Amino acid sequence: MDDERQDRERQSRERQGRTTHTLTEEDIHTRRHAPTIGAGREALARALRRMRRSVEIEGLSKRAPDVALAAE
Repeated sequence: MDDERQDRERQSRERQGRTTHTLTEEDIHTRRHAPTIGAGREALARALRRMRRSVEIEGLSKRAPDVALAAE
């Protein structure tokens, strides 16, 4: 009885395009480290924004020093 129900559920998942998937070691590694990877990406984006701002301020200081001071 229970086997029939499990078989029907499996067939239903397959019809809907969902299959049972066993996680590989790579999948487990990726899921475990995903928050760290995300945090690294955010930190990189912040650093790039800071660099871009400092370059923009530096460019302003060469053209108009008083505007650059206001931008900081």
